[in-house]
Amino acid sequence: MKMQHIAIIFIIIILPIAMMMSSYIWSQIDTINLQITYNAKLTDSTHDAVKAFRINTVNNRYSSVSDSKIRDIEAAVNTFYTSLSSSEDLSKQDLRSYVPALVFTLYDGYYIYSKYDNVYLEDPKTATVLQPILQEEELKKEKYTNYGLKPYIYYSCRYQDSTRNFVVNFTLDNAITIYGTFSGTYKTMSGYLINPDAVIDMVDTGNPENWRLVYDTDGIRGNGDDVTITPEVLTEHLLFVQKQADGKQEGDYDYLVYNGQKIYYDPSASVSNSTTKYFRYQDYNKVYITNSYANQKIVDYLRKRTGETFELNGGTVTYFRGDGHLHSTSSFEYYQKARNFSLEVKSLTNGITQTHAVDEKGNKLELAVANTAQENSTSIFVANKNNDPLLSRLYL
Repeated sequence: MKMQHIAIIFIIIILPIAMMMSSYIWSQIDTINLQITYNAKLTDSTHDAVKAFRINTVNNRYSSVSDSKIRDIEAAVNTFYTSLSSSEDLSKQDLRSYVPALVFTLYDGYYIYSKYDNVYLEDPKTATVLQPILQEEELKKEKYTNYGLKPYIYYSCRYQDSTRNFVVNFTLDNAITIYGTFSGTYKTMSGYLINPDAVIDMVDTGNPENWRLVYDTDGIRGNGDDVTITPEVLTEHLLFVQKQADGKQEGDYDYLVYNGQKIYYDPSASVSNSTTKYFRYQDYNKVYITNSYANQKIVDYLRKRTGETFELNGGTVTYFRGDGHLHSTSSFEYYQKARNFSLEVKSLTNGITQTHAVDEKGNKLELAVANTAQENSTSIFVANKNNDPLLSRLYL
């Protein structure tokens, strides 16, 4: 056979294969490019939704209230579909069939926005509920489906052994809530879980200005990494609508945070049986805290951290004398309370491992982890140097 014949046969065989491979490769390239385009549009729409949710919650003073939080999430959902439809030229209704669910992970749980079956048919003209539809096949029809937020789901797990049956609600940090029965006694408690052994020294009696706590950050004492936590003076510059006693409309004031609220101290304010030197900053004005029975707890808390002498009911009540500033002890109290909480959790849950996790019917849960042998023998809620809730753990 001549070389020309061999070349022709080679071309006849290879050329179709090359054309098919070229077509396949270009098809894959187009698919990848289209996938990248869709991913970019989804990422942009998700970013717009998250940004809308963040703006709404920051400017909404009631964002922690359930109904208000749901409205903020629904607004974020609308932003997501609006952003996506503008880039895809599709309606929100059309896009829903391509987005099975939207999950909003929050601090202590999550919402799922998805399709659900409505067992009651609603008349769209009168908005009246008609006869309920109970047939499962009938409910699966598109005209009977609705889209919305399902009930809030907490990050939780149930644990059970012969003497204990309790539920733990987790959060995105080291705060947990535990409720259930321990040796026949029902208990409920909330707090922050830390390594209690890391608190190596603590003085929490007497004058709050002298409280002191030493926290070991790495489990190695005396290597210079220990942190000493003491009360501190926090100051903020405030502006006011009206002039103050000194003729100014601004000033620096000491403050601390009590039950999630900022309380400020005005040393120049006059005090009586019904007034105090502490105020809340509202609408660019001072709203002083009255010395009433209802405020007795907060006023006593503030005065012990100020260190002044107060005339009350014609008599003199002397609190610890200090430097005339309002001292914040929140950092100290966080570790103090977290240590006590962690010790209590340790005594109640010692020996509880992931093998004790059960479902709502009491059936054992099968949990997959990287190091099963280690995790099956580790007490989950007993915090120590090797199981520090403040340190992230990476399984390789």
